[in-house]
Amino acid sequence: MAKRNIKIVLNESFMKRFLTQNIKTFFPAAKKISFFYGKYMRFLSEESFLVRYEIDLLLKNGLIITKILRGNRVKPETYPIMKFFFQLFQKRGRYVVPRPLAYFKDLKFLLYEEYRGWVLREFDHQLDVLMKTVPKIARQLAEIHNYSPNLGPTRTIRDEIKYFDLLKTKINQFLPQSKIKFNKLAERYLIKLKQIDSLSKHVLNHGDFQGSNIIYDLRTQNIGFIDFASAVRTSPANDVATFLTHARAMLCYLFPRNKVDRLEKLFLKNYYAKVSKKIAKIVRHDLSTYQGRIGLDIITTTAVFTEYNKSPYYQTIINEMFRRAYHNLK
Repeated sequence: MAKRNIKIVLNESFMKRFLTQNIKTFFPAAKKISFFYGKYMRFLSEESFLVRYEIDLLLKNGLIITKILRGNRVKPETYPIMKFFFQLFQKRGRYVVPRPLAYFKDLKFLLYEEYRGWVLREFDHQLDVLMKTVPKIARQLAEIHNYSPNLGPTRTIRDEIKYFDLLKTKINQFLPQSKIKFNKLAERYLIKLKQIDSLSKHVLNHGDFQGSNIIYDLRTQNIGFIDFASAVRTSPANDVATFLTHARAMLCYLFPRNKVDRLEKLFLKNYYAKVSKKIAKIVRHDLSTYQGRIGLDIITTTAVFTEYNKSPYYQTIINEMFRRAYHNLK
């Protein structure tokens, strides 16, 4: 059989037929699909293909419910990771990770239920909402680290050296006036990483644990995590540092520094209360190094992407991230 092209998932007939054939597995309470609509969202790269499907299901009791499904191009490792964490939280009576429905291996295409709500970044001006949600976010991340499965790729020192060579190239192009201090901090980070990195410390990390991948549903108060495409085995401090540093970058031009510090302390208090003693010890030891790493990463992202570098807060974010990177990598 000829290899299928990724465009096949845009074909409404194909996807509707697939869902109908598997309706007893995916939606056991449904009798049939009464409405189906698919919309192609964007295609930025191999790993960011996004399709949205809206379906109406006629239930066996005569009611009709609407389901929103999404599809992404992701690495094969992503599907079992999402499946593991969906089932883990489901056993505890909670809905934290979107339900993965199917993975098309030949297309590297994951079909999953949409997690309803709003990304946490949309609440950047509402410190009261952030203070309310941060404790739960921290505790749920702790559970992910506690129950880390033996899944996902391992991030090595060699991977980091290669990655930072790429960051240096981008800084040289987009922020040349800062390349000397950026390169010095990058080298300081890699030296510190070599001193602390150990496979015995590694757990499965979300890999991109920041406000764009955390969903808050105001109606149900549920908090969920999406986009496990960057999941990687490394120090648990990586996820913690990613959340804290991205939150600081998001809030540094909106609120006084002491309020951002308070939010950080609240997160850490709840994370340490829930995570195992072993992991807590690792995070306390590694956190400053990884905060330095994420700060340098954010500097690069801010410099490269147009929506950031045209912002009036562009320089504030750059300056705050450099300040924090110096502090964490001293």
